[in-house]
Amino acid sequence: MISVRGLDKTYDQSHVLAGVTLDVARGECLGVEGPAGGGKTTLLRILATLVPPTSGVIIVDGLDTVAYLFEIRRRIAFTSAACVPNDRLRVEEYARFIAGTRTGRRKAAPASEIQKALRRAGLAPDARMESLEPGDQMALALTAALVSRPAVLLIDQPFQPLDSARRALFVEWLGEARTSGTTLVMATGDDEDARALCQRVLRFDAGRIVDHVAVGASDTDARRPS
Repeated sequence: MISVRGLDKTYDQSHVLAGVTLDVARGECLGVEGPAGGGKTTLLRILATLVPPTSGVIIVDGLDTVAYLFEIRRRIAFTSAACVPNDRLRVEEYARFIAGTRTGRRKAAPASEIQKALRRAGLAPDARMESLEPGDQMALALTAALVSRPAVLLIDQPFQPLDSARRALFVEWLGEARTSGTTLVMATGDDEDARALCQRVLRFDAGRIVDHVAVGASDTDARRPS
């Protein structure tokens, strides 16, 4: 589903990403771990076509992300708590807007499905977004992305602001999405809940992949990139 070759991103002659090469299979969940500033979020934002690469090739579902920018954007959802605006929109209005922007030729999810999803997440459809706490913001971002049924879901720090009950809920929900064919890429610090969903974990540091581990494998089974 995702193929990245020789990806570089430079800001002011500083390499944020350097020579990143990776593949993600259709329906796989890939974890991306590492310290703050290691390049995780930049990688996700480039995959989501929100930030252009300095060099390299990125193919999503057989399409080059530069040549087929808008087609790719219909297939991908990128989300984090920071994506949710602090304004007077109602929760349901925001979720319906996000779901509608990514349907492409598909019919958007009906209002009843969106309301059911919001209730599952413990969110009141009529609540104003400006009143949401950080955990509610993340829950809304995840719910809106999931109800849009993207081919690829890119999530930055999905569990950080959630309480234990919501963590368990979204581990289950994201697992359901993966089983249904959605490809997941999650950037985290070092999160056990995220690892529970992943088949593989890449560890980034200083813009490079420094470790590549099959989740559940022993350290001696870990495959390190050359």
